[in-house]
Amino acid sequence: MAAYSFKKEAKVYVVYGTDQYNIDISEINFTQTLMEKSTPLKTIHTSSYFEKSIINKANPANFEITFPAIREDDFKVLFDRALDYQTFDLYVETEQDVFKIETCVITNGRFIIERLKPLSMAITGEASKVSRHGDAGTTFDPTASEVPRDNNMTYNRISDLSITLGGTETLSNDLASVSVELRNEIKWTPFNTIDGACDSTSATLQYPSSFTVTGRSLGGAITRYLTDTNNTNLLGYDLDVSLRILAGQDISGTVYGFDIDITNCMYANRVNTGNVFTQVYDWRMVQNPADLSSIISYVTL
Repeated sequence: MAAYSFKKEAKVYVVYGTDQYNIDISEINFTQTLMEKSTPLKTIHTSSYFEKSIINKANPANFEITFPAIREDDFKVLFDRALDYQTFDLYVETEQDVFKIETCVITNGRFIIERLKPLSMAITGEASKVSRHGDAGTTFDPTASEVPRDNNMTYNRISDLSITLGGTETLSNDLASVSVELRNEIKWTPFNTIDGACDSTSATLQYPSSFTVTGRSLGGAITRYLTDTNNTNLLGYDLDVSLRILAGQDISGTVYGFDIDITNCMYANRVNTGNVFTQVYDWRMVQNPADLSSIISYVTL
């Protein structure tokens, strides 16, 4: 009887430099498509309506992972790669196979801050190549050493959520939702070669190998229920104001989780007319820090 592969059984490993990390995930998806080029065969002497096909290039692969932002630093490697957009390799192991996703770069990092869920992060990105690395149990990268996991795995409840605008106004009261998203815009370098263009066999498939970062942004939205005590900034805006978002669990004066401390951001306040009226602060960072880790922190033990 044939054996099937199930996502719930998949194990995910990150290889960055010479270190290998085992990452617990709640969701993973990945895929890669190929570029097909059609060539007409119809001539004045023939009536061939179906075109010939050549495949010699691959599009960048796509992947997405959702993982918990636990109190320990076991999964912090993915958070760091979202901030510095450095490349890494992913290995996905099922009960039958090991898949390798090469030269991964994170293009989007979404901080999931919902009161009824543990603190977590969802990342999406692009990669050079997806391949079947081997059968389950195959060594991933012989040059990489496995980083030991902490004996504990503590989920961060969002019991402490603080949002301060302009250093004084607290937006935490009457809060409906908050979103924070980091985007890294990349452009893959054209990868045509003479040999690859002339051969359509799978052995000579051309894969993208390098990219440049063309832009970055950090922004989100803060939604509050509209009341008679919080309508001061209704339909207002500011082009240069500070914003501090602390989300996680306060233990002995330290909030374990995400700390986003922006000196310069803009916001525009708008009204949302649902069953209950709300006001939404759409915000975006406008400063240019040399190191994004000075703005966004993932506080762990």
